[in-house]
Amino acid sequence: MAHDHGQHGHDMGDMDMDMEVFCLGNGTVMLNGFQVAIGPGQPCAMALFPGWVLDSGAKYVATCVGAFMLPLAIVGFQMLRERLLRPKTPRPVVDLAAALVFGGQMLFAYCAMLLAMLYEIVIFICILLGFVVSALCLQRHKRAVQQVPEVASTPCCSLPPPT
Repeated sequence: MAHDHGQHGHDMGDMDMDMEVFCLGNGTVMLNGFQVAIGPGQPCAMALFPGWVLDSGAKYVATCVGAFMLPLAIVGFQMLRERLLRPKTPRPVVDLAAALVFGGQMLFAYCAMLLAMLYEIVIFICILLGFVVSALCLQRHKRAVQQVPEVASTPCCSLPPPT
């Protein structure tokens, strides 16, 4: 049951080998110092999983966006955990939920660390910018929460001013 591919007239030698190459190789997890993993002479970066090789512009941009969003998710988990733990009375279900949220926060933090360890400068800058924006959002949120006025009591229920 022989099958001859040569009979179809597809000769790989006819392909234009001047096509723009995004990067080279099957992916590496740590570049040799900070560099950009784009270009015909640069090795492709591998982000987190073996099949996640950044060998196209779309994959590279998606990873940069994800790297920027990771710190936002980390701070989001932090805010959720703080909100869960705000009441001072211990509640086992709430404590368990807060512990699970902390686990999610740490998962995203380790993913950010592993992406930073690629030593791919653009991805690293995206992570840093994500932390800067998330810190700014957190500060503004905390400041806004502190400025919310106390709910004033109605005149019928308030105590008269001291004389």
